[in-house]
Amino acid sequence: MPHTQQLRERLTRHERFLAQDPRNTGLLAEVAQLRLQLGDLAAAQSAIESALAISPADPSLRSQWAVVSLASGRLDEAIGILERLIADGEQAPAIRYNLAYAEVLTGRYGEARGHLEAIAASPDAPAGTLVLFSQALHALGELDEAKRVLERRLEQAPEDAQALGAMALVCLDALDNAAARRWALEAIEQDADNHDALVTLGSLALAEQDTAVARQFFEKALDRHPRSGRAWSGLGLVEMLDMRHEKAKSDLEQAVAYMPNHIGTWHALAWTRLVTKDIVGAEAAFNKSLEIDRNFGETHGGLAVIAMLRGARTEADRLTKISLRLDPQCFAGRFAQSLLLAQQGKEDVAKEIVSRVLDSATTPGGQSLRVQLATLAQKRAGRPPTQGNQ
Repeated sequence: MPHTQQLRERLTRHERFLAQDPRNTGLLAEVAQLRLQLGDLAAAQSAIESALAISPADPSLRSQWAVVSLASGRLDEAIGILERLIADGEQAPAIRYNLAYAEVLTGRYGEARGHLEAIAASPDAPAGTLVLFSQALHALGELDEAKRVLERRLEQAPEDAQALGAMALVCLDALDNAAARRWALEAIEQDADNHDALVTLGSLALAEQDTAVARQFFEKALDRHPRSGRAWSGLGLVEMLDMRHEKAKSDLEQAVAYMPNHIGTWHALAWTRLVTKDIVGAEAAFNKSLEIDRNFGETHGGLAVIAMLRGARTEADRLTKISLRLDPQCFAGRFAQSLLLAQQGKEDVAKEIVSRVLDSATTPGGQSLRVQLATLAQKRAGRPPTQGNQ
């Protein structure tokens, strides 16, 4: 019998019992859980609210309320409920796990780290604790520590696809491509749809400029994980390398919607907007990058190019100097500098050069900006968390 049918039959029985005993909070909690498993979030919320109206201080009901809030995307509400439970003395590892999960989703990685550290050694911690812990560390840039945490998990469960995939992605961002490929292939053996493994293999193919293979991996990742910022970013870079600028722009816009703090993807989007003659949009993307990190030379260099396109040579010169002071090898700064030298008073020269910018081989190694951006946007791109303990 299919699992869903079993859940529906259990729900029917419990609702029949509930009709005879409508104030039974245990039955209401069970109905809420079954409704949640069936994806009927509104009905799950209604059942848990009914139970809480009868027993508002019950910690198990409050914890379940937080789980329903999490599933419904009300993350701040879930965080508030779980924080109050902990403040009231509740120490169940599942409570801290779910709080950390919500914090990872909202980018509060430091807070998540603290909660996960507190339960990592507990025998009652949810199975996904160490993987989620590694994700928080990964997002904080603590790649070596993330690896150590994943090694602990893989000692316990060597076939855990989530841990294998997470290890692949950590190794990718640590620039250990051989290890990243090895871990990703192991993860795929366990779960052909593993998100982290698919993104890793797509990113490796992208680094080799094998856009056909990269496209397959990123598209497969998006089939199962349509809100994956990394997969959207990877697909956008594939389109960029294949010179499909409008599609690249659309994909990269999706990427930053789901991964708003990744500076490399904002840069790729800015340059793609530039070559599609959307100067206002390009400037907005560079300004967003500036909000994330004011000391990133590439951003000042990109804004210098924008200034050149607007004929503001003095401002372009100022921004170029800032860019190269922050990073003498900065691509955007050196590109802006070349525009300043090339223009020599001709108003149309900068626009003509920028119109061909993605094919410009202006780096010492002769790489085009398309390849430069593909490399930049894949670095430290962040990652999504595993599902919460429900």
